[in-house]
Amino acid sequence: MADAVQNLNKLYPSNFRFDLTRCPVFASNVQTVTIPSLTLGESQLPTPLVDVPVPGDKIVYGELTCDFIIDEEIRGWMEVHNWMRSAGYPESTDEYEKMVYSDATITILSNTSNPIIRVSLYDCYPTSLGEISFNSQASSETVISTASFRFRSYDVTPISSMVDGFETINKTIPLTS
Repeated sequence: MADAVQNLNKLYPSNFRFDLTRCPVFASNVQTVTIPSLTLGESQLPTPLVDVPVPGDKIVYGELTCDFIIDEEIRGWMEVHNWMRSAGYPESTDEYEKMVYSDATITILSNTSNPIIRVSLYDCYPTSLGEISFNSQASSETVISTASFRFRSYDVTPISSMVDGFETINKTIPLTS
């Protein structure tokens, strides 16, 4: 078990980079992003005494949620806004686009800002865009909003030699003590 723990460096929440192909201004202003949850459904195997839970056959992914700084020309907010308008019910043919999906990437960085893990999210589309709040009594506070996205699936891939053994780590740690 002692051999399984090779890297004791802590992961810091500020060590990431976010990319969204369709919305580069929005992506460059993202301040927080969460790697979405992953849930495996379950079924019950009936037996004469006790029903036994067994793994299901579908994975359900949570939402990708991003908090982002709004630039003074609201270009990042407008990228997501226009995407949602074109995917939803556009008011004119000028707004309609066939390209509804876009891929996103969360790159986790080491403590020396080198990329070590890539989370690739496939076929993303926006589901909500937060409001922009103004306050005449606020000082020079930064305006922040939130956007949420759904997606088909995601992969987590090591991209650095620091993560050797990434694929086998679950096999080397015993599940029971």
